[in-house]
Amino acid sequence: MFKMTMINIHIGASQIVVSFSADFTIRHDSTQQRMVFSGYSNLDVSPQQGSWSTTGVNAVIIEGGRTYKFTIGGKLTYLGITTEHTQEVTFSCSATGVIS
Repeated sequence: MFKMTMINIHIGASQIVVSFSADFTIRHDSTQQRMVFSGYSNLDVSPQQGSWSTTGVNAVIIEGGRTYKFTIGGKLTYLGITTEHTQEVTFSCSATGVIS
């Protein structure tokens, strides 16, 4: 199941919108009687301007499988300037399997 979220990164006076997307797998947890995250693949980071180079990813499933928390390190290059960033992005899974 594919899902995307966006954040803003500021470089000087410029604001760059960066999208984070991934394909998620979910499963039914019989103990909780709900859908929960079980994994991800194809993590992609795409700025609307400039370019992004990922330097590290830490992905953790928390809150009994209801939340996927990503800490993503990378370098954003825009107008010849490269800046380093660490962004935290979370995705949530509802009881019925809707990811937001």
